[in-house]
Formats: sequence, C-alpha cells, structure tokens
Amino acid sequence: MPLRLWPGVLVVVLQWVAWFVVPIFVPEAGPFGVVGALLGGLAIVVWLAFYSRAPRSERWGAVVLMVASSRWSRAERGRSSGAMASPATARPNSPGGGRRLPRRGSWPRPATRAVPSAPAAKHTKAEWPGFRGPGRDGSIPGMRIETDWSRSPPVELWRRPIGPGISSFAVRGDLFYTQEQRGDDEIVASYNVTTGEPVWRHGDPARFWDSHAGAGPRSTPTFSDGRVYTFGATGLLNALVAYDLATGDPRWFGPDGGAGYSSPHLFTIDGVAQILLMSAAGMTSLSPADGTLLWEHSWPGAPIVQPALTADGDLLMSTATAAGGAGMRRLAVAHGADRVLPHLFVRHRAH
Repeated sequence: MPLRLWPGVLVVVLQWVAWFVVPIFVPEAGPFGVVGALLGGLAIVVWLAFYSRAPRSERWGAVVLMVASSRWSRAERGRSSGAMASPATARPNSPGGGRRLPRRGSWPRPATRAVPSAPAAKHTKAEWPGFRGPGRDGSIPGMRIETDWSRSPPVELWRRPIGPGISSFAVRGDLFYTQEQRGDDEIVASYNVTTGEPVWRHGDPARFWDSHAGAGPRSTPTFSDGRVYTFGATGLLNALVAYDLATGDPRWFGPDGGAGYSSPHLFTIDGVAQILLMSAAGMTSLSPADGTLLWEHSWPGAPIVQPALTADGDLLMSTATAAGGAGMRRLAVAHGADRVLPHLFVRHRAH
C-alpha cells in the first residue's frame, strides 16, 4: 500500500500556522501557539506510528530515534559538569522559567565560605554595582575604547573555568561578583579582577535548568553599602529592591502585570525618584519608598529592552510580540500628573 502522507502534511501545516501565523493576528495567543506546536509534534508521532502505512521497522525505528534524540539533547543541555572557560568579559543577563533537575556532572560540592559582613551604615561606591551598570544603561561616561580591532585587537588578560549560568557581573575595586552553577549547588562567587583568582564563594543547594538557556542562575548580583545581594534562579533571595536590606523582610509588593524580561529600573524623572516596571500589561511607575503607584501606561506585549531617558527628559520604551518587535514609544511624564502624557508616539512594524 502506498504511504499515506496527507495527514502528516496537514498536521505540519496546522502546527506552523499555530506557531507563527496566529500570533501575528492575535498577539496574546502566543502561548497557545506553543501548546499547538507541541500537540502537533505528538500528532506527527501518532501518525507515523499508526497511520502512515510505512513498513513497521521504519515506523517504529523513526519513533525510537526521535525519542532517543530528544532525551540525548535534553541531557546535553542540562549537563553542568563542563565548565565554561571564561575570559575577562561579561556574560549577558536574561531571566527565564524552568524546573529542577537531578544532579548531573562531577562538580565537587563546595564548602560555603563565610562572606565578611560590612556595617550597614558604611557607604562604599561600586564602579559597576549591578546589571548593566550604575544607570542600567550599559554605558560608562567619559571613557573611550579602541574600536578598530584590526589595528589594535583586544588582549586577553586571563581565562578561568566557571560553572554555567547567564548571570552578568557586579564590580567594585579589584573584585567582581557573579553567580554560577556547580553540580547541585548555586554559587555566588567573588573573583579578583586583575588575576581572575577566586576570593570567596557562597553555595546554596539549588539547581535550575530550562531549554532556553540551560543550567545555572539567571540574575546579576547587586553591590550596595558594602554587601552583595543576589536572587537565585529557584527563588532563593539574599536581598532585592523593595526588601529591607537589614532583615530581608518585604517592604512592599508591586502589581502583577504579567511576564517580561525587562528588569526594574530606578529613574529620577522631573525630580521624582521612581521605579519603572515593564510587564505584559505595559509600564508602571512606583515609589521606591512604599510602592505607591505614581503612573502607568498600558501597552500589552513582551518587554525585553530596558527603558531609557532622552537628553531632554523624555522616556523611551519598547515591547515585542510573538511575531517580532511591536515598536517604540516616546513619553513625557508630567510632575504631579496621575497618568503618563504621551508626548510623541512612534510605531514601527517589523517586516
């Protein structure tokens, strides 16, 4: 009997429509597209095994090969025994969701070394206190670097293997701080900037993995007043914005606007200090002191890029959808207004 191909072709077409076409017209249906793609993959397996009319050896051989390939791929992505050789450069920060996995690899369980405590009242300034620097804009004012690498290429200072993760770095003086995964332990580590030698480390029995970025912690340490504050990938909190730095008790909770990849950003706009939160609902401004809502701007999407201030004090924000970038908006925030006042609206559709 000839092969029955049309059911498999139909499933693939529907799968691609659910994954790529539907989100273009219904952006909020992105998660359903992912579910549709997974169900489509299962339907292809069922069709191949029972309804394709292919020889039995080919049908079940293909199914076994797909399952084995999937398990091997997951095992390789979840492996944490292969340390990364990291030169003196930063790794990007990106958060993500996922689940715990059993131990893989042969990292030795680290002994937790005590971190010297500093007086809470002592103010020590860090050159790069956390994610994307002092202003969370990824820039250092007043510094120039050589951009013609063909004429003057960068020189590697040192190289040291560390555990996986996508935490970036906080830097103060001759020390930098990051997070990494070693076997079943999530590590907060301090290294010497000049030599790359380890200075101290703190280990927690936690392990995180997802298919998006593999194993390891996601967030970048923050240095403030002589202490390092970190937030682990499984929710282990040492300290975070809006938590009491002395006790760890929550001071306030922001609104739940849905998912987003943009980090909370502290700005002073028109003389008012405020924390900007970008989420699936849009942008929300909160008072750092008590979490009071100052203003909000609705723009549904999936924000990734940090907001930014223009030279004349306007606010730039952008968001995305499952189909790509939704565009950028420039806003002017008026002192004392209950809502943000759109000053200039710019929208570009991705082609």
